[in-house]
Amino acid sequence: MLEIIKRTYNYLRVRSAVKTAKRLNSQTGKKYYILQIHGKLRVLTRIQVDYLVSVGVLHRRMHQDYYLRKYSLTVIE
Repeated sequence: MLEIIKRTYNYLRVRSAVKTAKRLNSQTGKKYYILQIHGKLRVLTRIQVDYLVSVGVLHRRMHQDYYLRKYSLTVIE
């Protein structure tokens, strides 16, 4: 029973993040990446990802588009 609640909660989190990313994409026309950072889902642009890499929150490999797409849950273009 607890597993069903966890999965439902995670599904709702991801669905909400995707809706937010699509809304922002339609307003600005930029790419948005959905990443899980410290257990929370974040909707980020490329500039925000580069800043988090420079601060040290994300690994240096995330500067490369291959790794950023590999570790993001989805990319809204």
